[in-house]
Amino acid sequence: SVVVGSNKFTDGAGNNNTTSNTYNWTHDTTPPTGNSISINGGASYTNSTSVTLTLASTGASQMRFKNDSGSYGSWVTYATSYSHTLANTQGTRTVSVQFRDTAGNAASAVNDTIIFDSVAPGVPSLASPANGSSTNDTTPTLDWSDSSGATSYQVMYDDNSGFSSPLILNTYNAYYTLTSMYSSTAGTYYWKVRAGDESGNWSALSSAFSFTIDATPPTMTLTSSAVADGGTHNAAVTMTFTSSEATSNFVAGDITAINASVSNFTAVNSTTYTATITPSSSAPSVVVGSNKFTDGAGNNNTTSNTYNW
Repeated sequence: SVVVGSNKFTDGAGNNNTTSNTYNWTHDTTPPTGNSISINGGASYTNSTSVTLTLASTGASQMRFKNDSGSYGSWVTYATSYSHTLANTQGTRTVSVQFRDTAGNAASAVNDTIIFDSVAPGVPSLASPANGSSTNDTTPTLDWSDSSGATSYQVMYDDNSGFSSPLILNTYNAYYTLTSMYSSTAGTYYWKVRAGDESGNWSALSSAFSFTIDATPPTMTLTSSAVADGGTHNAAVTMTFTSSEATSNFVAGDITAINASVSNFTAVNSTTYTATITPSSSAPSVVVGSNKFTDGAGNNNTTSNTYNW
């Protein structure tokens, strides 16, 4: 505070002065306090250079920012939220802020860091169930290769090859075990996968695989044009064995022949087989018992009809 009191000086006529005005101001050398900065609400990762800064300071009227080890920008009016652009370089990015008050006192800088990552993980490669395969497992596990940089995966799963109404299944593993609510119904299902990372980047979707759930056991039907079931015949007969589904492991040893022998077993195709049945007594009987062969999905067969003559 400054003042010139009365009677301190005179003019040319010898008049003493009156008291001057008193001049006051605040002498402030204290910078703003309680300063802080947070990038995107304290997030660890971002896939965009555009971020939001949350700021706090007591006594600040202005602020300025810099990226990493660069130079500060111009002073701007203090606000608790500010839109900012990071340096466009992958990796850990640092944003520093300085606050100052109306007296021009600038506080020491404070900063925050965030990992800038805009590179998506690699596209997963599907493994199993193999494309086009069949299974009798109503809760199969979908499996694929790990993708570099991935921390999560998203499975698109549908009973339509066009994925018109897919289920979106999320997992942190490079596999997903389906529950019965997704796959208890026999039929063909389609799936594909994409990989995601901490920053929210997603890879492209993989190629689609399909698999068929088949829990129906195959049946075998025995017939012969030489003699009707329950008929009479006086020589060996050629018998035809017809499976309801393709099989690759039906063999002559799967045929039970009572009072008869089996020879000339031939696979006509994957569902049709023939064999010569030669009776050894008056009451031959032929049957294929249960659990002798499987279909492509691994289902064991049921017992066939028994053919007698």
